[in-house]
Amino acid sequence: MKFMANSILVVLIMTIFIMVFSNFILFFPWYLTLIYQTYNLSIQASGENYVTNLMVIDVKNDLKSRPIFNKMEEGDIKINMNDMELDGVMEPQYLQRGESFAVGIECSFPFEINVGETRFKRSVRVKFEVPTTGLKYYRELGY
Repeated sequence: MKFMANSILVVLIMTIFIMVFSNFILFFPWYLTLIYQTYNLSIQASGENYVTNLMVIDVKNDLKSRPIFNKMEEGDIKINMNDMELDGVMEPQYLQRGESFAVGIECSFPFEINVGETRFKRSVRVKFEVPTTGLKYYRELGY
């Protein structure tokens, strides 16, 4: 009887381990996509010295076309500049050449485990941020 209980326990633990491991296998390509998009956004933002509304809209649309990101709701993808959330409506203050700022994207990874008919779901917030320096010189701003 003790052997039967131990074998059932081992099977349950291994099943849970396999389900959690399969979610982590999906996490790494998702996170690499987040890194890639943040890097591209920082390169574009360094050319203008700020993140424009068009950049925010383009990044959100591009992420919505990706496999795991397309399941997210509208408010799950947040784009930040210097820890200030940009929603595609407001235009941030642009900076002078040589000033540093940080560009980041924050998303929720849907961590899901299905056990029979029961579904366990939890969202894990992940943020990736890249510091960048402005390259464009604006004459109307003091240097």
